[in-house]
Amino acid sequence: MPEAEIDSLAWIHVRDRRLLSVRTEGKAKFYLPGGKREPGEGDVAGLCREIRGPAPGREIAESAWLSSADAHLCPPAGRRMLGLLADTGLVD
Repeated sequence: MPEAEIDSLAWIHVRDRRLLSVRTEGKAKFYLPGGKREPGEGDVAGLCREIRGPAPGREIAESAWLSSADAHLCPPAGRRMLGLLADTGLVD
């Protein structure tokens, strides 16, 4: 049975050849800022809602600027994005 699709949004912010990533309290992995879209919500509205404040229990403990060498610190979506950005020369 195929996996259910999750409709989520992420803020891809690159500065000085590094990707912004965050880690929530109690988690070891860094992820892309963003989250799941609410029903009927547009891209900009959903991303703004997610960036303004994480869901209760998902407080951001740390932010970091990661390179492709840091991919092991990320779950699959973050590793994929770092790889794509490195392939296009946008991150180290």
